[in-house]
Amino acid sequence: MTRILRFFSSRIRSTRMTSKIAFRNLMRQFRRNVLLSAGIAVGMCILVITASFTSGLTDIIFNKILVYMSGHIKVVMDEYTTRRSDVIRDTARFTRIIMDNVDGIKSVDPQISTFGRIVGNGKTGMVALVGVAKDADFYKDTQLESGSPRDMYKPDVFPGILMYKNAAKDLNVGMNDTVTVRFQTVYGQAQAPKFKIVGLIPSSNMFMDVAAFVDQETLRGLLNLKPNESLALQIVTKYPGDAQKVIAQADKLQKALAPGAAGVKATLSAGSRQANADVFALRLETSTSILGLVKNNLTFLKGKIADLRQQKDGIILTQPLADSIGATIGTRIGYRYVPLDSADPVDQQFVVTGIVKPVSQFAEATAFVHEEAFYKTYFWNIPRTPAVVSPDAPFFNALLPEWEQLERSPNTDAATKKMRALNREAWKGARVDVQTMFENASVVIDLQRGLNMVSVIAVLVLFFVILIGVVNTMRMSIRERTREIGTNRAIGMQRNDVRAVFVLEIVFLAVFACVVGTALGFGFMSLLGSLTIDLKDNPFSMFFVNKHLYFYPTAGAIIGNFVIIVFVSFIIAFFTARRAAKLRVADALRHHE
Repeated sequence: MTRILRFFSSRIRSTRMTSKIAFRNLMRQFRRNVLLSAGIAVGMCILVITASFTSGLTDIIFNKILVYMSGHIKVVMDEYTTRRSDVIRDTARFTRIIMDNVDGIKSVDPQISTFGRIVGNGKTGMVALVGVAKDADFYKDTQLESGSPRDMYKPDVFPGILMYKNAAKDLNVGMNDTVTVRFQTVYGQAQAPKFKIVGLIPSSNMFMDVAAFVDQETLRGLLNLKPNESLALQIVTKYPGDAQKVIAQADKLQKALAPGAAGVKATLSAGSRQANADVFALRLETSTSILGLVKNNLTFLKGKIADLRQQKDGIILTQPLADSIGATIGTRIGYRYVPLDSADPVDQQFVVTGIVKPVSQFAEATAFVHEEAFYKTYFWNIPRTPAVVSPDAPFFNALLPEWEQLERSPNTDAATKKMRALNREAWKGARVDVQTMFENASVVIDLQRGLNMVSVIAVLVLFFVILIGVVNTMRMSIRERTREIGTNRAIGMQRNDVRAVFVLEIVFLAVFACVVGTALGFGFMSLLGSLTIDLKDNPFSMFFVNKHLYFYPTAGAIIGNFVIIVFVSFIIAFFTARRAAKLRVADALRHHE
């Protein structure tokens, strides 16, 4: 134990001595080292500015624009029966699935918004009308120049609206003026409500100026959305900068959103007799393999599947169900169920076209209808009590699904091509798409990668500056101090200590230069950020906040670059200093310049 303590004590004394010698030599040869330190400092300055600018762009796009437009992950449902609409009918169910399958959720927000045209005082423009919930973080994160965001909820002749200052100026309106917004409801009806301006938000970016904010419930009613409906669900995570993790969670969520069969627990009646039954739709038009599944799983006692294909208002009953309501082929029966968001029941009439034996893994009282019958009612009026069957059931694939899952898109181009292809298809029903803001903004990510490449090039240039500078400086220093090295070695300095003196000299120089370079970087960012540059309606204004360049320095990037530069300096110095450590004492003492 005593030997170990003595060893560490001697190493500490040795390190302290070599550090003092290295620092003394650094100060003594300051003029020679100033150019090398200046080169390292300038390189560090460029790295700090470039990394901060890239981080600033990311923060603007992802955390100040896209997060309010789509969240980090977005779930969208496209529905088409008689017309196309983007609406999630069972928001509560989808929210539960999201909460159970996505890690690190900060919030799950129903999207209640619409694009339309806004009419001011003699001028018009486009607007993205966004509904804001009363308990949203929006109120904590948004500072108004005039008015109060809570005034949106005050009773008045017209509901309140918050607008960006530049957008209001373009419409020639101000506080307490009224504007008209024209848009369509989810059912295609035209709306033109008036709103009173109760708050103005300082304009910071041209992309944000298009947005205007109103009470979420007011906008829900104007869009004809029911209480449990939303246009989409936006998921905000606690790791917005980790693209790979966000995408992995989106992939996981898509698997969890695997659809079940479109089924209803309904009441069927024939005359005065009625019975509760599970009713499912058969994919007779959209699936070519349905006939094979029917032959293998439906045993007809009366009628045949061709009758249901010809008579689309037909219904197939299991024998126990037919017996309970006294139905046979040709009997007209009533069909009724209660929708999720309404107390008014859905009613339809069907004609019995077939009676079959009970089907494996289905309830005894089960009925099957043509998919066209569900297109009329099911998707717009999803049931309060759905019928459920296991996906493992042999007959499951013959049933109309609750929705169709779309493939995940790796980037914006793929997403655009996918939607164009789907729009050309003739389809009915609902389709669910899981998106992330990284895939929807892949163009921005490509731009960010380009800026990161500039940082990489700067690092490589700096590496060669350090390489040439350090090698040249150390060679000259070793040559000039050869006799000094011999003297130190003669009085007992070890080779490792000789090498350590030269290595520490360069490391001290690199640390000092990096500190100066970081300070210069912050100084230049402060100067550039103080310049007011008005780029109204110019795409380059996306780099600006409140007409100023936006830099967002991060400790991770600065420390990372700092460590890289010091490490590179250490490695180069270490291998170059071996020449000094290998000098023989006698040769060093005989050396003359």
